[in-house]
Amino acid sequence: MRRKTVSLLLLLLLSVIPVKAFGGASTQNGVTVSLPDSAKVNEKVRLLIESAHYIPAGGFWRVDVTWSEKPEGRAPEVLAGVPETDIRFFVPGRYRCAVETGIVVKGSCAGVTYDKLSTHVFEVEVKQ
Repeated sequence: MRRKTVSLLLLLLLSVIPVKAFGGASTQNGVTVSLPDSAKVNEKVRLLIESAHYIPAGGFWRVDVTWSEKPEGRAPEVLAGVPETDIRFFVPGRYRCAVETGIVVKGSCAGVTYDKLSTHVFEVEVKQ
């Protein structure tokens, strides 16, 4: 019993640690996210999300892309969606982003719940 508890706690701890990928794919908690490691200015880049997680009736995916490092100037344009999120870069340089995925479900009493599933970290080099 104690061994199962320790194993479960270890798995839970590992599921909240961001996973870094340098262009390619990153898998965490049953969610695989992939993003190219290079792009060109004004080129549409596709961030792909794959998962076998069950989405309950009335539920939907949430994808959030945040930039921890980017060049000065116009921020990248992100059109979030599943299985594809479109990203367009406007300034050349090095970018670092975190991609958080989760499921939003309508709860009782007109509220909603959000279950975070994964966080993935990517670096992209954008050229002119």
